[in-house]
Amino acid sequence: MAFIIMVIVPNHMQYRKCLQRMFPGDSLPDVILLTIFKYMHPLDLINGISMVSKRWNKLSNAPSNYRSVRVVIDGDSVRSGSARAFLQRVCINFVCDIRSNIDALLRCFPNVEILNMEHVAGVDRESVEKIFSRDSFPRLRRFYIGPMWEIRGGAIRKLLSWERRLEVLLIRGISDIRLYERQKSLRIDEVAFKYFSFVGIECSPFISTLTELYLHCGFLTQPSYSPIGMLKNLKKLSINSTIGTPGEELLHLKTLCNLEHLHMDCCGQDCDFSPMSIAEFFRLPDENPSDYFPYRLKYLNFSNCYEVNGESVPVIVKSCPDLESLNIRCNEFMGEEAFSLIIKNLKKLRFLDVSEMGEMTCDALRNLSNDDLPQLQFLAIHRTQVSHRILEKLNKKRPKLIITKRMNHFINWSRQDGKTHISKEFDGDVNAVLNDLSEMEGFCCMGRVSRYPWPENAWMYDMGV
Repeated sequence: MAFIIMVIVPNHMQYRKCLQRMFPGDSLPDVILLTIFKYMHPLDLINGISMVSKRWNKLSNAPSNYRSVRVVIDGDSVRSGSARAFLQRVCINFVCDIRSNIDALLRCFPNVEILNMEHVAGVDRESVEKIFSRDSFPRLRRFYIGPMWEIRGGAIRKLLSWERRLEVLLIRGISDIRLYERQKSLRIDEVAFKYFSFVGIECSPFISTLTELYLHCGFLTQPSYSPIGMLKNLKKLSINSTIGTPGEELLHLKTLCNLEHLHMDCCGQDCDFSPMSIAEFFRLPDENPSDYFPYRLKYLNFSNCYEVNGESVPVIVKSCPDLESLNIRCNEFMGEEAFSLIIKNLKKLRFLDVSEMGEMTCDALRNLSNDDLPQLQFLAIHRTQVSHRILEKLNKKRPKLIITKRMNHFINWSRQDGKTHISKEFDGDVNAVLNDLSEMEGFCCMGRVSRYPWPENAWMYDMGV
């Protein structure tokens, strides 16, 4: 059932009476109206919905409609303290001088549960020490830190021993702040990343509470995978670089039996994994398989890995028959036979990214039966040798399947005079499509589809997650 809510300007009485006859909104029960209202922006509720009728006004003011409101803090609100004591989510972007404001920051937000400081620059060692102190942000559950933090040595140990029951931790691009200050002509993404060690997490206060860990921080020193393997309650793990990681290190993650999401960029030709080590990583034991990875795995991004091939793919499809999302892009050595195994065996797959597969023609897509990928909703297949006609034929057979063969484009067509006309361009709103897809669990595994400023893996940075 679909509903259309019309926001009525109160002084246009003649239109209001007409619309009330066309759309008898007051005939709907409260529970339905409240369900509709929760999808509306707070400003629309206040300026429009609340003025329709006394009943709608009362329902639109229900506290459940205002669980998340964005507040712009200016000088007056800082001095009055009107909102700061109640804020639970704070995202700080590009503060000019965090060092001179760090004490005020720590005092202002005693109830913060979600803190995003990923884009804050100039966080020196003294500021880091204060942030990780005993009294700062006592209710913090989710913490995102970024590339311009001087977090090394003792500061790393402070983070890992911080008395906070963290559930989500994101560490992006830890770099040498002094190197950046000496080389300001470099872009941030060109700063040489430091090696980051996760040793010490085994004694951390949040070892039992952490459910999501994002390590986008340059290169992990060894042994770092072994401590990560002690985070038994992890459900999401994302590692953006495996350079310098031998295949045997992967086996330390076998203890992550609750892992549902795994994102791992294997760095292509710089990857030290072997097909044998990957096969062993995904192989489930015969005894007590539920105690090991990948028993609960549903969403997998294992991109830039040339070793996902005929030796390792059979193990993956056998151990992970319930995969719903799979990204194996940038792998020109997979082979047609291994690709066919994925098509024939993963019956629950909803999202698939097989872009940049070299000379592969992906022949398994040529005659896709109704039993092959029956639940597929999205297929990304950029920069491959697959015939465009094969994809057009597939899309006509499955009109609800979204297929993208190049950036900013989805296959689309129209019917005129009983004939199908394939459109060369996509004239719709690419980001609107991506926003809808990103609401679905598992789409986070897919690679970039748009050249527009639509952030990949935006779900990680959503303050409401």
